[in-house]
Formats: sequence, structure tokens, C-alpha cells
Amino acid sequence: MSSTEIEIPITIDPAVVAAGANMCWMMIAGVIVFFMQSGFALLESGSVRYKNYQNVLLKNCMDACIGGLVFWAWGFGLAYGDVDGGFAGKKHFFGYNMETRYAEWFFQYAFACTAATIVSGSLAERVKINNYLLFSFFMTGIIYPIVVAWTWGGGWLTTMGFSDFAGSGVVHLTGGIAGLAGAAICGPRLGRFTTIRTGGDVDVKPNQISPGLVDGYKQVYQKFMSKEWDILRVHEFVKSYNEKLDNKNFSSHSPQQAVLGTLLLWLGWLCFNAGSSLGLVSADGDAIYLSAERAIMNTILAPASGGLFTFATRKYITGEKKDQRMDFQGLTNGILAGLVCITASCDSVESWAAVLIGIIGSVTYSVACLVMTKLQIDDPLEAFQVHGACGIMGCVVLAFFKMEAGIFYGGKSITDDDGNKTVMGWELLGVQLFGCLMITLWSGGLCAIFFFISMKAQALRLSE
Repeated sequence: MSSTEIEIPITIDPAVVAAGANMCWMMIAGVIVFFMQSGFALLESGSVRYKNYQNVLLKNCMDACIGGLVFWAWGFGLAYGDVDGGFAGKKHFFGYNMETRYAEWFFQYAFACTAATIVSGSLAERVKINNYLLFSFFMTGIIYPIVVAWTWGGGWLTTMGFSDFAGSGVVHLTGGIAGLAGAAICGPRLGRFTTIRTGGDVDVKPNQISPGLVDGYKQVYQKFMSKEWDILRVHEFVKSYNEKLDNKNFSSHSPQQAVLGTLLLWLGWLCFNAGSSLGLVSADGDAIYLSAERAIMNTILAPASGGLFTFATRKYITGEKKDQRMDFQGLTNGILAGLVCITASCDSVESWAAVLIGIIGSVTYSVACLVMTKLQIDDPLEAFQVHGACGIMGCVVLAFFKMEAGIFYGGKSITDDDGNKTVMGWELLGVQLFGCLMITLWSGGLCAIFFFISMKAQALRLSE
């Protein structure tokens, strides 16, 4: 450098750096959360019968399209447009004056799509597609945004102290209870809870192996062992025979799709939970990544324990599928149950608690399956059992396991010198239960009205 050159120091505002880093984190997390739609598509299409898989795929694609336009038009405004402790937001409609919040809109849009997609699993195989698309419009435009306004948007439930870090109640309970309302009003699939004629003198229940089928497979085995049939001929017979039994057998047509879909959901859930920190650096340059770091570890531990525990115990709790050597749905839905249950508290519980919460989610899921069967409510994807029941449990266990504030830590509500109250312990449990009740009444009540009107207008259920 010559003597005539002057070196000008460059100063970087830490607040600008922090804002850029946090925006980048939120957009990357949002992309991966949006990719969860692929996981839902694979899980749901693989869990229904072959003749219905295209219908489910269409619903998942339409959820993303409808949700994008509706959440831009007014959903985000209702959820985050200066709620200020009230019922709903009042600005940012149709993207107006939202220049600094585009990344936040995108991240929250991905969550809105998840809430709507949950319901498609509960209504699979028997609902008219046009009516479901109208429901998706209603869900992403009214029901879900109002729940968000009450909670994450700074509404009245937030002022009471309701806590839900990533959405056990806000997202999963909202979608799960809506699915329950739809499944109960629509009614079960034909033959789901009744005996069916196998063609002989013996009637069997759905998914029960009929004597005729056993005899048929014995004959095929004998033909194969005698080398009268090769393995390709055996596969052709099994495929054609299963197609004939398609209306009598309610098992998943593609377990491999369901497993792959579950793993993709697990991948997306890592950012679903960790991304809910909404940033990694504070305005003064200090790192705030601890909540994201803890959330991502707990999002591994809880579903791992939940999946294994369900795989080992579900058949004994529910009394179903005891004839199956490997319960694929028990494993995959057990993983999802653990994920839903940890979502509310993933940033604020210790690792040992995450393992216990996964097991609690597993038991909650299995018991919910037993209750749904007793009530003869047909939920093909067990969406309420996974998302609704475990969503409630996720909000409840937070009050016990949350570090410093939970009941197990002796937390007691405190009020600072400015009159701001921090809800802890048993009072926190009461607030969590009340919040779940309000979400249930709002989402379940409005959806029940929607599906009841649709059913009376003969616009909901497919014909025989």
C-alpha cells in the first residue's frame, strides 16, 4: 500500500448480520418442512388400498396449492397481523405491507399445509374430492390461522401462558381433531367393522385371514415345491388373488412407501422443530442456537423410543394384528406418535425426558387406537390417534418435564416487578389443558359443522 492510500475500516452492524443469519436459517428450515408434503404423500398413498392411492396423492398436491394462495390472501394476516393479545390479526392481507416478513410467511405456510394434510388421512378412501378441497380452503384460511393467532401470533392464549414450541397443539391437535370430526360424521369404509362373506359358509372380519385363502396358498406352495409352478407364476397368482380381495382387505397396499414416507417426515420434522427457534443469533450477536440444538436432539430420541415401544407393545394393548409377525404400521405410527408428543417441548426438556415422552406418546397412540376401534370410527391413517391424541399429550407433558418451570422441577408461577407473570408448575398444567380444550372446540366444532352440512347435502361421501 502506497503512502497516499488511506485504509477505511469496515464496520458490520451485528444486528444486520443476525437478521441475515436468522432469515437464512428460517428459509432453509421452511424448505425442508415443505418437503414433508412428500413424506405425507408417500405415507398416505402407501397406507391405503391400491385403488385409492391416486386420490390421496391428488389431495396432498392440492393442499399445497390451495394453502399457498389462501395463506397469502388472508391466512397469514389473521395469524400474525398484530394480534396484540386478541382473537385474530388485522393486517398483511394479500401480502400488503409484508416486505420484511416474506421468510416468516413461507415458514408458517409450510406449517399450515401440514395441518390440512393430516385430515386427508382420516378421510381417505370414502370422501368426494371436491368436498375435501373445499375443506382444505376452509382449514388453511380460517380454522388454522385463528389457532395460530391465539398462540404463536401473540393472542389471548399466549397472554395466559400457553406454551407450544413447535406445534403439538397448534398444528397436530388442530388437524387431528378435524380429522376425527370428519371420520365420525362420514362413517366407516364399507365392511370395515362388519363381517363379510368369503364365498363359502364362513364369514370373516376385515383383515382376518379366511380359511379359503389359507387353503389357496397351501395349493400354490405345493405347486411350487413340486416345480409345477416357478416363482414368477406364484407372484402372478398372489397379485391377482389380492386384487380380487381388494374390497375385503383393508391392509396397506405398499408398506415400503409407508416406511419411506415416515423417514421423510422424520427428516422434515428435524427442521419442523429446530426451525421453530426462528433464528440462531440474537441482535447483539450472541448465539441463541441452544433451543434449536436441543430440539434437534430430542427430535431423534423421542420418536426412536416411541417407535420401538409401539412395535413391541401395540398388538398387546389393542389386541389387533396379533397374526402379523412384523407390524409395519405400529413401527411407523409409533415413530410419528413420538414426534408429535415431543414437538411442544422439544426445546425445553432434557434428553432423558425426551425418551420418556416418546414412550408416553406410544402408549397414548395405542390406547387411542383401542378406543377408536371400540367406537367403530374408521381412520385409515390413524391420524387422530397419532396427531390428535398425541398432540394433546404433548401439550400436557410439557407442564411436567419443562426445565425449571415444570411440575417435576417444582416450578411455581412468579410475577416480576412490572406485573408480568410467568406461569409454571400446576398452574401451567391448567393453562395447557385449557388451551387444548379451546383448540378442540374451535377446530373440532367448526369442522363438525362443515362435515355435517356436507353430509346432509350428500356432498361428502362417495357412493357405494
